[in-house]
Formats: sequence, structure tokens, C-alpha cells
Amino acid sequence: MQKKTLLNYQSRKVLLSFVFLAVLVLVYGFIVNFPRIKSAVLGEKIVPKVNNISFNGYPPKLIPHVGFRGQWVEKENYVLFYDNSIMQARLTIHQLDGKFTRGNANRYGIRFSEPELIGSGTAGYSDFSGSGYDRGHLVPAGDFICCQDSLAETFSMSNIAPFDSVLNRHAWADLEIKVRSTARRFGKVYVFTGPIFRNNLRSIGGQNDVAVPTDFFKLLVLFNKNTYKPQSYIAFSLPNIPIYNFDLEKSRISLQELEKYTNIDFFPDLSETEVDALKILNFK
Repeated sequence: MQKKTLLNYQSRKVLLSFVFLAVLVLVYGFIVNFPRIKSAVLGEKIVPKVNNISFNGYPPKLIPHVGFRGQWVEKENYVLFYDNSIMQARLTIHQLDGKFTRGNANRYGIRFSEPELIGSGTAGYSDFSGSGYDRGHLVPAGDFICCQDSLAETFSMSNIAPFDSVLNRHAWADLEIKVRSTARRFGKVYVFTGPIFRNNLRSIGGQNDVAVPTDFFKLLVLFNKNTYKPQSYIAFSLPNIPIYNFDLEKSRISLQELEKYTNIDFFPDLSETEVDALKILNFK
């Protein structure tokens, strides 16, 4: 009886040790991920720490105001605002230097990285399988053919949205090529990209409900190098349907229309007068 009691005591001691270690691991994980847990529960934004000059090269006081719950995620070469309710980014921003568009980096052998620590996670690779939609990049891989690591960074599921395959491979690809040409002409432009949801929200996915955008937009902005204020812009919107050819005039939209469709204030620190004074970027 005494031996049995001793064994029970030792077993309980071992079990308590495991429980104690498990609790320590859970507490540590909670502390490390508290901002993301809080964001997932309350829908609050997580804004990366930035200095007084740039947010991945973008003036922090001009970071857009997004009218949805979600969080900012900072990558090495771009930033995005991720919304778990649609399982994709509402907005991506990247600084496109003309020299980034020249080089020998390629996408061969690169696999999409998943999942990422964004709220409750991103959509999975398999959510797109058999859906009829491409895993389309918001920040294009082709904008970073200068450097293999930078190109590979665009293969994150947080940077992916369901594109109609014809649109993604033809008209949208043509627009991306023209954006790169514009960056080479001006030296540097800021590129904003994201989905638009006008009506009849549809979704795909076996494990996650990935909302299918009705349209996609792209906004290009030139900033004054000294004041960090925008001086010219041009915006485009293409429906998420089979389109083979990019039509510049048919695709152009005003900033006011874009903000209405996206519920994003792209220049929150500018007055209406200053916004109206912005020039239209020379895009060819």
C-alpha cells in the first residue's frame, strides 16, 4: 500500500510538472501574440512601428484610412491591410523603383508561403484549388525581378486574391507591365492595389470563405521628394471577369469614385482642395 501510494505521488508529480510547463508555454504564446489575438477578437488594427520618415518608404502621416476592421502587416518590400472577414488584403502599398523592374530573378520553384500570423490566419493554398480563379498577386512578382528574395516575398497568401484567370493573365498583366514602364520613366512611383466588392458577395474555399471581388483597382501616385506630398496620381478599376485587353480610357476612374467603391481614404491628411489640385499622372 505504501509503495502504491508512493507511485501515485510520483505520477502526480510528473503530471503536475507537464501541466506547469504547458501553462508556461501557453502564457508565453499569449504574451507574444497578444496584439494579434486582440485584433482577431476586437477587430482592431495593428500598425507596425515606423520612424518619422517612412513606412516602407511611404510617408506615415499619409497612410490611408481603411474603413474596415483588420490589421496592417509590414513586409520587407511592401505593406498591406489584411481583413480576415474576406480572407484577403483590402489594400497593398509598395514603392516601385524603376531599377526593381530589371534583372534576372524568376518565380520557378517558388511555393506560396502559408499560413501567416494575421488574426486567425490567411486563406490556404487549397482554398483556390478547383475554384476556377487564379491565385493572383496584388503586389506583382514582376515588380521585383531585380532580386530573387524580393520576388519570392510576393508569394505570400496574404498577397493573394481570387482573380479571373483570363483577366489575371491578360488585361491585368498588361496593366502591370504599363505600371513598370511608368516607374522606369519617372524613376519611382507608389502603387496601391486591392479588391473592390460592389454587390452579391460570392466566396470560394474548402476550409475558408474567400470572398471573390467584383473588381480590382490600382492607384499610382507620384510624391514630391522634398515635402512627401502627393503631386499626381492615376487610378484604374477592372471588373473581375474575362478581359483580354487593357483599355486605358475605359479602365480609368477618379479618386472620388475609387474611395467610394473601396471605403478607403487614400490621402487622409489632405484637404478636399488639395486633393482636387492633384494632377493626373502621365500614364502611357
